Amino acid sequence: PKAIDPKCLGSVAGKAWASIGGPDAWGKVKIRVADPSTTGTGAGLVGAAVRSFFGRPSLTTNDLDNDDAFGPWFQRLAQSARSGQSADPPLALALSQGASAGDAVVTTEAELDAILAVNPTKATRIRLIPLPGYVSLMLAAPTGAAHRLTVPSRVALLDGLRRLEWRVDGQRPLHADGSAPASLPSNNGLPSDGLLNALVERWKVIR
Repeated sequence: PKAIDPKCLGSVAGKAWASIGGPDAWGKVKIRVADPSTTGTGAGLVGAAVRSFFGRPSLTTNDLDNDDAFGPWFQRLAQSARSGQSADPPLALALSQGASAGDAVVTTEAELDAILAVNPTKATRIRLIPLPGYVSLMLAAPTGAAHRLTVPSRVALLDGLRRLEWRVDGQRPLHADGSAPASLPSNNGLPSDGLLNALVERWKVIR
């Protein structure tokens, strides 16, 4: 493919490096992503990758079934990611073990910034490929005075989310390199919750 994006990564996942111009010694192309069946991060990232495949977030299961190229693409991506599953986050594992643990890792901006903040020299080993989506967190509680969130509790909660690198009230810390983060778009750019669930179920049965 001419452009390196999630669609491109899925199309080469599991293929021999030699088939796309790499040395035989490199083996197969290893694409890593957190398990979407056990982590919300993984589900969001897989959803963003699927959105990249189709080029739009408004999708239904019919779109998945009616596109002949999607099934093989999704299977290659899932098989490649599942072959390298570990208790450790894929990015941390790839940075500690090198290409043997993964040739490309699909991850979040928050995870990347947190790792680079501790060891910025790792940046020399990373090429950033933006994903067209982000995951939002909605906090809800029962209504009524007995369950009302107090101001100190709210402040403590937001501070905790900031420390976890969530963007709070439209803001977040600077990137590890000191640059300001991009503004959030008007919508998260991901497929619907129902389609994300369908993708997770498909992922779980792929071996």
